[in-house]
Amino acid sequence: SRRLFPYNPKVEELTRQAGLDKWYLLTFDSGENVEGVALRVAALHEVAFVEYDVQVMRDEVISAGQSQMVRDFVPVAMAQTEYPFDDPELPYQWHYMNDGSLGEKALVGADINLFPAWEYTAGNPNVIVAVIDDAVMYTHEDLAENMWVNSAEANGISGVDDDSNGYIDDIHGYNFYEGTGNLTWNKVGDIGHGTHVAGTIAAVNNNGKCVSGIAGGTGNGDGCKILSCQVFSEQNMASASVVAEAIKYAADNGAVIANNSWALPANAVLSDNRYEEVYPSYKQAIDYFESNAS
Repeated sequence: SRRLFPYNPKVEELTRQAGLDKWYLLTFDSGENVEGVALRVAALHEVAFVEYDVQVMRDEVISAGQSQMVRDFVPVAMAQTEYPFDDPELPYQWHYMNDGSLGEKALVGADINLFPAWEYTAGNPNVIVAVIDDAVMYTHEDLAENMWVNSAEANGISGVDDDSNGYIDDIHGYNFYEGTGNLTWNKVGDIGHGTHVAGTIAAVNNNGKCVSGIAGGTGNGDGCKILSCQVFSEQNMASASVVAEAIKYAADNGAVIANNSWALPANAVLSDNRYEEVYPSYKQAIDYFESNAS
């Protein structure tokens, strides 16, 4: 067994206040009966909760539908002649600001009215957004400048936990699925969703490359930062413990927003009370993020 949320001296007091130091991940022989093990552990005087480490999955039905839409939709640029930034694919991002020139393909009003917001701010490097998903391709030409960087690990020794936070080589985030600082996005079956999401959040604006990010800045190093929390690899499903650990890690490393592209089985959780009954460690990790993300 091991602590679900690793010891980190910088946040151990907060971790203990939240009771997250008491959660342990128990592994046992595959020949054992899961329910039998749970009952034996629950009978121990020291144990207050036993939680099954259920699978967390991508929504395959929605993903399949989106893939079909991508195949059927031929990208068309809007007719608007002036754009706030020079990113070549911004005219195709009609969901940001739809000028109506695409007709039935994208009706007027089918957008988030982003351009007026950009007049106030296009991002802030002090804002860190955790992408809890596939790994983010941190080397991408339109993302590299806006990636979160753990300077202690980036300037430290490979294979060493230079900042003593319980994670080795977490330079741009962490691969919780494999338990390593090596973020992976090019294995067979990887779909690149984490990179897609990160681009929408903070692709570097006004750099003459690719797309624009909602909070990608103005091309002057002023975009928000992306922290990659990898919980999926290839087409494999993650587990609740992996996602819970990623959520706490995000809060402990300064994220104030978490983008979550995963789901529990349908109807598994319909209320906060149900979270506390069935997935207490999960719920406590979410509460910890909401209380400590700053």
